[in-house]
Amino acid sequence: MPQKTFNNLSPERQREIVNVALEEFSLNDYESASLSAIINRLGLAKGSFYRYFESKEELYCYLQSFCRDLFTPLSVQMLHAPEKEFSVLWQDLFMTFKTKEEEYPMIIRFWLKMAKDRPLSFEAKTETLRRKLDLLGDSLSDRGETDSRGEKPDEDVSMVVLYHLMALIEYICLKYRIPPDKPIFSVTEDQLKTEVRRFADLLLNGIRRRPE
Repeated sequence: MPQKTFNNLSPERQREIVNVALEEFSLNDYESASLSAIINRLGLAKGSFYRYFESKEELYCYLQSFCRDLFTPLSVQMLHAPEKEFSVLWQDLFMTFKTKEEEYPMIIRFWLKMAKDRPLSFEAKTETLRRKLDLLGDSLSDRGETDSRGEKPDEDVSMVVLYHLMALIEYICLKYRIPPDKPIFSVTEDQLKTEVRRFADLLLNGIRRRPE
């Protein structure tokens, strides 16, 4: 966790530090990411930085927690809106991701990359996935969603939705040739909505054979 001196900084300065760190860890793996580069870009003396975070590892762990604290409640809130169709919620979620990138440009890239930088043990990876699936499954069940058989969504449904979300983010990067040093959602709102609608339709209706 950050030192008390970091929490005493203005929100603007905290955001600046977070954004510089997110970019460094997004463009490099954990071992290659340079704490010196972060400190230099922030115009700090090394001693001053260590008043905020004791080590590179502590900074990295803070960024992980920052992402979880930002996106987990957001996703739960979105998926628990019973008055909206799932396809509409899906679009709302991605538009919110785009909005968050305006404040933290590299946060989605870091969010996708952080698990690859420091591989978890099989047990830790399994537990992390289990928490995500349980959270998503509870959200879908609370909304009254059903699978193609009209039954309550199970783990398979949660897995499909989770990986569909990740796949769509990566697909947008590839289709629109977004450079790795740019925010993932560097597309127009209309372009993003079009891709989300297409993927939502595929998710909800599946792949069918064309009528002969």
